Order: sequence, then C-alpha cells, then structure tokens
Amino acid sequence: MSDSLERSLEELRAELAGMEARLRALERREVRFGGALMGRTSLGRDLDGTAPEASGALPPLPAPVPPPPVASASSAAFPAGPRVPPPPPRMEADASAPEPLLPRQNPSAPPPPPVSAARPTPASRSGSDLESQMGLTWVNRIGAITLILAVAFVFKYASDSGWIVPWARVLMGVIAGGVACAGAELLVRRGHPIVAQGVAGLGISIFYLSFYAAFGIFALLPQLAVFALMAGVTVLGGILALRYQSQALAALSAIGGFLTPILLSTGENRPWALNVYLLTLGAGAIFLAVRRRWQGLAWVAYIGVKALYWASVFDDEGATPYYPSLVFGVLYYALFLLTPWPAIAALAQISFGLAILTGGAWAEISMWSWQLVLPLAVGVAVAIYRKRAVEAVAAMLTAHAATAFGLFMMLESNVDVALPKDAVGMGVLIAIWAIFAIWAIAVWLKLPAARAEAIAGFLGIHSLAFAAEGIALIAAADWHTQGPFAFALAALHLVLGVPSVGEQLGGSRYQPLARMAQMLGVFFLACAVPLQLHGRVIAALWAGMGLALAWASSTRRSLWMEAAAYLLFFAALTRLAAIDLPEIGPDPIPFGHGVFFTALLAGISMLAAAWVWKAASHRWVAAFGGHFVLLMTLITETVRWGERGAPGGDKLIFETAVISVILSVYAAVLVAVGVAARSRVNRIAGLVLLMVVVAKLYLFDVWLLDTLFRIVAFGVLGTMLLATSFLYSRLKNTVRNLLSDSAEERLPPPAAG
Repeated sequence: MSDSLERSLEELRAELAGMEARLRALERREVRFGGALMGRTSLGRDLDGTAPEASGALPPLPAPVPPPPVASASSAAFPAGPRVPPPPPRMEADASAPEPLLPRQNPSAPPPPPVSAARPTPASRSGSDLESQMGLTWVNRIGAITLILAVAFVFKYASDSGWIVPWARVLMGVIAGGVACAGAELLVRRGHPIVAQGVAGLGISIFYLSFYAAFGIFALLPQLAVFALMAGVTVLGGILALRYQSQALAALSAIGGFLTPILLSTGENRPWALNVYLLTLGAGAIFLAVRRRWQGLAWVAYIGVKALYWASVFDDEGATPYYPSLVFGVLYYALFLLTPWPAIAALAQISFGLAILTGGAWAEISMWSWQLVLPLAVGVAVAIYRKRAVEAVAAMLTAHAATAFGLFMMLESNVDVALPKDAVGMGVLIAIWAIFAIWAIAVWLKLPAARAEAIAGFLGIHSLAFAAEGIALIAAADWHTQGPFAFALAALHLVLGVPSVGEQLGGSRYQPLARMAQMLGVFFLACAVPLQLHGRVIAALWAGMGLALAWASSTRRSLWMEAAAYLLFFAALTRLAAIDLPEIGPDPIPFGHGVFFTALLAGISMLAAAWVWKAASHRWVAAFGGHFVLLMTLITETVRWGERGAPGGDKLIFETAVISVILSVYAAVLVAVGVAARSRVNRIAGLVLLMVVVAKLYLFDVWLLDTLFRIVAFGVLGTMLLATSFLYSRLKNTVRNLLSDSAEERLPPPAAG
C-alpha cells in the first residue's frame, strides 16, 4: 500500500516538473492571440520583444509512466458499481508545435490599443472631409473673391486720386493678372491644385477689370478691341478650368463672358451679332459641362444665354429683318437639348415654344396655328427619340398656357390674337389634344420606367385644358355648340375608359389611365347637361346620373364613383334650392308642375342610392339628402297652396301649422317604413324628426298659434307620441323582431299560454 502511494507521488512530481519546464519555455516565446484563426502563429520573439536565444528549442517533456493497477482495501470492501470508461489518453506534448496560449500580462505595461481604434469611423471621416473642404475649397474661394474686391477698390481709388496715368493703371492690372495666372501654374506643379484654382480665378478677374477699365473708364481702346481681349480672357479661363479641373473657374469665366456685352454696350441693339456671340459662348460652356459633367456650369450657360436673348428680343420687338428671334430660338433649343439634365431640357422646350410664338406675333401673323402645333410636335418627337417624357410634358404645358392667354386676350379685346374663330382654330385645338394623347397612350405608356399614375394625371390636365379652350373658342365664335362639344368629349373619354379598350392598349398598366378617362367622361357629361339643356331637367338628370353611379359603385366597389355620385346629388340639391324652387311663380298649380316632379325624382334618386348602398356605412348621407329634398318640396308646395286661400294676416300662422303637421306625418311615415322594411336608418330619422317637431311646437308654435290651432296641433302630436310609445311598450318582442335588421338578432317567440 505504502509502496504504491510513493510511486504515485513520484510520478506526479515528475509530471509537475515537466509542465513547469514547458511553461518556462512558453514564457520565453511570444504567442500572438488570434494567429491560429488567421492561419498563422507568431513565434520567435520573447515577451520583452527581443529575439530568443540560440538554444531556444523547447526541451522534451518526460513521458509519464502509467501506474500499475493496485487493489486497495477500500475497493474490496464495497461492491463494484457500474464501470466508468477511462478518459481518453492525453496527447503527448510536442515541443515544436505548442498550443496557442495567451501571453502572460505584465501589470506595469500599458494595455494594447483596441483593434477598432486603428480604423477611422464614418463620422470621423466625414468630419475630416468637411474640415478639409472648408479649409481648402471654401476659404480659397472666399479669399479669391476678397482679393478681387480689393483689386477693384484699388483701381477705383487710383482712378479717383489720379496717382498713376490711365495707361499705366491698365498695364499694371494686366501684369498683375499675368502674375496671378503664372503663380497658379507654379502652385499646381508643386502639388497645390485647390489653392491654384483660387489664384487663377483672381488673375482672370483682374484681366476682366483691367480691360473693362481700358474702355469704360479711361477710353483707351475701342470697343471692338476690348471685346476681343475680354473674349480671349474667357477662352483662357476655360483652358485653365480644364487644366485645373475646376468647375468654379469655368463658371467664373462664363459669367465674365456673359457680362462682356453688358459692360461694353453702347445702347444699340444688334441681335444678330449678339446672338452669334452668345451661341458661341454657350456652345463652349455646354461642351465643357457635358464633357466634365459640370451641371452648375450648364445652368450658368443656360441662364446667361436666355437672359441676354430675351432682353434682346423684347428690346428689338421684331424690327430687325429676317426674324433673329425665330432663328436663334431654334438654335438655342438644339444646343440645350444636348445636355443630359432633364430640367434644362424642359426649360429649353418652354423657351422654344415661346420663341416661336413671339416671333410669329411680331411677324404680324395673327393666326397662331403652326406656332402652337409645331413646338408640341417637336417636343413629342424629341421625347420619343430620347425615351423620356420631360420634353413632351413641357411642350404640352406651354401650348395650353399660350392658348389660354391668347383666348383670354381675344375675349377681352375681341381681336384674333390666338386662334381664328372658325374651323381652323378648332382644328388646331383638336390637333394639340390628339398629339399629346396619342403619344401618352401609345409611347409613354410603353416605356419601362413610366408610371401610369403620372400619365393619367397629365392626361387629365391635358383634357381639362382642351375642354376649357374649346368652350371658350366656341363662345367667342358665337356658335352655340358648347353642349355637343362637351357631349363629344364625354363620349370619347368614356370609350377610352372601357375595360376592353384598356386590354388592347396597355393591359394592367392602362388601369390608372382608364380610371382617369372614366372620371373625365362623367365630368364632361355632367358639364354638358347645363350647357345644352335648360330649366328643371338639369337637376333631374344630375340626380339620375348620381343614382347610376351609385349602382355602378356598388357593383365595382369604386371610391371615385361614390364621390362622383355624392357630388352630382349635391349639385342637384343646390340647383333645386337656389334656382328651381325659388323661381316658381304663383301661376303653376301646386303639386302639378314640372319643378315639383323634378324635386320628387331627385329625392327618390337619393333614397334609391341609399338603398343601393345598404351595405355601406355612409348610406345615411344619401338617405338624409333624399328626405331633405322631399320635405323641402312638400313644405314649399303646401305653403304655396295655402297662401292662395289664406287671408293676409293668417299666412304666417297657416305656414307654421302646416310645417308642423307635415313634419309630424312625415316622421310617422318614416317610423312605419323603418319598422316594415327593417331599416334602422329610417326609424332613427323618423324619431329625430319627431323630436324636432316637439322642439318647434314648444319653442315657437305655442307663442304664435291661435287657441284652436294650438289645441289641434298639441292634440295630434300628443296622440302620435302616445301611439308610438304604446307600440313600443305593448308589442315588445314582436317589435324588437321587426326592428332587427338581420335574422341573427331576432328573439324566439313567447311560449304558448
């Protein structure tokens, strides 16, 4: 027993000694944590960073000798339990490939920096970018502008003080500009491009100021020579902008080029020479903008060219022969179409249309026919070629704006400044509508990136503008055919809204456009009714259209149809209350004239719509409108009937009593109908109307009626109220079953006996 214990202790001491030796060997080595994950283990350095000793090979560990099995007294004293499998054999330690262990931390050494601290965060990068942009670009631009102003002030002060002779001042300015440009080149070669841009801009500005002073202040050089020098400065600025890759320098040069005609102007307008210069300068700026994708330079070019062009056009007023406004309007349109930016293309399209119209007007062409159609056709053609919509939409809006302005002027002054008042004018309007509508449906709808909702919206604007222009032209021509024109528009749009037509044109993508066509068709049809017809039939037709839309909306579940039905009902109600009923004279027989039957038809249409919408939560609105129309009609007719036989002093008493009786009877009928038809809306409306009658009786009638009328009114109303309460009290379950709107709400019948 003691021998076996001693052997075990010796083996444990030997194993412990081997482990201590291995740990000492590992301490002399550097094991980088995480190296095994990256496919490598960094060894070969001591913890203090020095190289290991030459004899740094790990000593071999002594292999432990397994102890022989010894039977102990304790194991013999207890019964053997379940045999536990021995643990897996431990692998022998390999001195050449030690396990990656964490190095021992030195408490005096500082902790290593985290890995994330080596990488700058996005916030730090954006902050450094903003700081560098402010420190280089913004400060550079502000400094250049400040120096430009300083040079201008120096020139002004020197001119006022007379220090130096004029030609010496100009020469000094030219030398300063040359020195600034040379300094910019030197800065670029030494690796300071941002600073060089500001210095070059300073030099270009000094050149402009010096040459302007030579002509405008000191009169040393003729206009043509100074113009050539300033144009050369503009070219130099463009070259430096390309060399330094500076959009700001290019924009500065372009601005100086556009200011040159203004600074050197003598008050004489020469459109041909000016526009040739503008076309050349604009073409150079657009070339740089398109090549370098400098959108800011493109906007500078567009604004400068168009501002000077339109100033020249309005100053000339068509006096210069051969129509330079038309010629250069077309050339500028072609120039700015080369830009890839849609906003510039849209503005160029609008300016092109206005140039065509302005040139035609000053050419004393009063009939705006091709001047309206041509820009729209060109815009549509360009949109088809470039496979986008901005040119066509801009051309459409320009055509309608110009037509509306011309028609307004024609209606005010009775002069044919927009369209001829004959078939040619109507043909021009039809062509404008057809060109854009056909393109929108046949081309724009087929584009992959086109949105059908946008197509429908623009087509709606297009059709509404066409309808207004056509009606205005017909009114100016005194044709009296606005109604047929509106009916034709309604039929055309209703045909475009047919589902089978939509399947042929665009399939599922055509649905928003079909919905817009249906709405426009209903709108034009509603507008055609008062344009073509007169009198009481208008309200009846509007109410009938509202009922038809209510039925269609209940079958198709269309929200816009429900809204259109309510709008038509409201229009019919407004016309009845404001126009038809007040205009009834004393001659027509009460309850026997056309307005009475029209009002009945309108009220019944609204009640029918409420029945059609019985599954909708908003049906009570239509029911309220129908009952209001019927009550208003019955009260009006009864009062008119009573006024014929009632004495003059008793008219107010008679009207008050009649209104109370009609409201009471109508309320009772509503309750009865609601019980019979199981309509909660009618029952509630009847009870509310009874409360209104009670309030009217106690607050107004009791102070106005005579004793006899008071007795009759109170007696009738009290009897009706008692009968209603008796009905609700006596027939409890039966009434509740009758009042239920569904079979699930009915109560079981009471037991027999």
